[in-house]
Amino acid sequence: ADTVGTRRIITTPINVDQWDATLVYSNYSILNTKLRVGTHAIVSDDTLTDKSLVLFGGVNHYRSGYYNAGVDLYHTWYDNYLPGLKVLQVTATFGFFFGNYITYGSFYAETRGHYIKHSQDVGFGETRFPSVEQSLFFYRNRLTLEAFLWSGYQAFGVMKDGFAVYNIAEKHLGGFGGSVRYNTSPKSSLKLSFSQGRFNEVGSGQISRSLSVMVLLGYTF
Repeated sequence: ADTVGTRRIITTPINVDQWDATLVYSNYSILNTKLRVGTHAIVSDDTLTDKSLVLFGGVNHYRSGYYNAGVDLYHTWYDNYLPGLKVLQVTATFGFFFGNYITYGSFYAETRGHYIKHSQDVGFGETRFPSVEQSLFFYRNRLTLEAFLWSGYQAFGVMKDGFAVYNIAEKHLGGFGGSVRYNTSPKSSLKLSFSQGRFNEVGSGQISRSLSVMVLLGYTF
C-alpha cells in the first residue's frame, strides 16, 4: 500500500509557514504482519529546520479484530543545525479490540510509548524525551472516529505514523486531538484530523498552545 499526504501548518505566537510531504510503502506479504518504510520531507520558513528529512520503518504483528503490537524507528536529519542535529525516535505500540462491529460498532484502544533521543542539546537542557499516548477508535461501516491524549515530553518528535513532524525547537508538554476517516471505496479513504497541545519554546518559560489540521488521501493497491 502506498499513501501520500500533505500538510500545511501555521503556529503561533511565532508564525511559521510550512509544507510537508509524506510517502509510505506498506507490505503485507507475511501472514499477520505489516512491514513499512517511508520518508517525510519538510520545506519551512524556519531556517534551522528547512529542508529537513525523516526516514522511518517499522514492523507490526496483528490478529485482525483482536490485537495489534509493533515497533517503529524514525531518524531525522536537521542539517542546518551546527554541527547537524540528528534525532532518533523509537515508538512501541500495543492495542486491542472490543465491542460488536455488526450491531453497534467496534472499538480499538491503543497505547503508544515514545522515546526521543537528540544527538546534541539544542537548548532544552536535556537530550532524552519520553512520553505516553492513549487513543480510542470507533469503527462503524465506512466511518472511523478517533480521540487521543498524551502526556510526557517531546521535542522534534515524529507522530501519526510519520505524517506529523514537530520540527520547531519546542518542548511539547502534552496534548489531545481527534480525527474522522471515511472509506470512499474498498481501496481509498479520506481523513481529516486535528490536534492541540502545549509547548515551551527554547529560551522561554512561557507556555504556548498549538493547533494542527491535516487532510490525508490514501489509496491501497
